[in-house]
Amino acid sequence: MVFPFLKKLFPPQPPLPPENLNPDEYHIFTDKFDKEVNANEIDLHIGTRDWPAWAKARNNYKSIAQKWKLNAAQDWEAGISRLLADPHFDDHRIAISILIDHSGSMKGDKAFLACAIAEVLASVFYKLGVQYEILGFTTSTWCGGSSRREWIQSGSPNNPGRLCDLLHIIYEPFSKKNAKVGKSIHNIFREKLLKENVDGEALIWASTRFPKTGLGKRILIVVSDGAPVDDSTLACNPKDFLCNHLKEVIADLTAQDINIVGIGLKYDISRYYPYSTSISTPEQMGTCVSKLLVPLLTPK
Repeated sequence: MVFPFLKKLFPPQPPLPPENLNPDEYHIFTDKFDKEVNANEIDLHIGTRDWPAWAKARNNYKSIAQKWKLNAAQDWEAGISRLLADPHFDDHRIAISILIDHSGSMKGDKAFLACAIAEVLASVFYKLGVQYEILGFTTSTWCGGSSRREWIQSGSPNNPGRLCDLLHIIYEPFSKKNAKVGKSIHNIFREKLLKENVDGEALIWASTRFPKTGLGKRILIVVSDGAPVDDSTLACNPKDFLCNHLKEVIADLTAQDINIVGIGLKYDISRYYPYSTSISTPEQMGTCVSKLLVPLLTPK
């Protein structure tokens, strides 16, 4: 006989979630804490106490990046002229997504370089009449956030899968009337925004945002300085869990006729992106990227 007061003291507990039977197969513990935000909503997630430091970073960027962008624009001139002179170049059937890694290691000079690359590319695509968008990806918190807390409350089952709260940022959405890029992308200079990076899911997200009809070519440009890293996830899953998923996603999207382009910042990104370049200095920004993209934009 079980005494009623014991039932009150020790109520039945729900069963633990089952452990994943194939730990190498990509899976997600929960996505209910993931967020997609517009750039003007970033303050709601990280506050405004960093504004003085952010203003200083913006001023520093303005003082050094103008020369970078001018040189890069000159490097693009011949390619732009050649594309516009090609009677088969159809700007209305091309859409390009620029997806920028917002991991903690991107702070400082790499954030400046990534921003300059995006601004130069936006200017190029504007001149070509090609629709584009600019996105960023990171996590809302360090150390797994609400996802990890829920995992702990669930009994910490082994191999839980991705175990963090994603934050995906829309800086410039697709538009057939895209003007020159605005200043919202300068949020990348806010160190408080830069946390961890789950690249595979970010690429999937970006791929779903392409216009659904009327396209002949989709190009997804990823600007990154390293491998996918989320400490909470990697502490509880196989060590190559995120890297393997990124490789699988790139292969899957390529099979869907999405052209995946990698731009590595002081990092050889070719281990993940077969079609890629690496940039170590701002002086390389125009030549390296134009040599990569002009052939891709040229009609076959």
